Amino acid sequence: MESEEGRGSTLTVRLPLAHKAGETVRPSGTEFLLRNLSVLVIDDIVLIVRSIAGILAKHGQTVFSAMSGEEGMEIFRNNKIDLVICDLGLPGMNGYEVGKAVRAICQERGIPKTPFILLTGWDVKAQEQDKIIESGVDAILKKPLDAKNLLADISKVVERVAP
Repeated sequence: MESEEGRGSTLTVRLPLAHKAGETVRPSGTEFLLRNLSVLVIDDIVLIVRSIAGILAKHGQTVFSAMSGEEGMEIFRNNKIDLVICDLGLPGMNGYEVGKAVRAICQERGIPKTPFILLTGWDVKAQEQDKIIESGVDAILKKPLDAKNLLADISKVVERVAP
């Protein structure tokens, strides 16, 4: 920044290039889905549900939205769902309980467990590992989310759990 009284100020901002010429650019995570997934997003905060649904829809995914665990389970029972993204801190049926219900429904139907991502703004403690395992949680994503990381994390889970 340069400033001279009576002449004004000049602010120069230098940003690095996105990548150097000739350098191979790694996919950003948005190229991850080669197929259309049916994704169930469950959160009691409308803004979060709309945000995640918008990101996924923008990338060609079919999105089902629920504002409670109970509503989410109704949607899960009545539709073919490829991935569940669920908030931990829901009133009533919490994220762990939703995960257990997803696992139980899949077992009843004799199908592989649907990949399950738990969303939380809380710090999940090591002593909660038993709950995580019991609930069939495949990944835990911390709020706040950004689109690039959300898509990359979904990609990893889908590739690992349901190639």
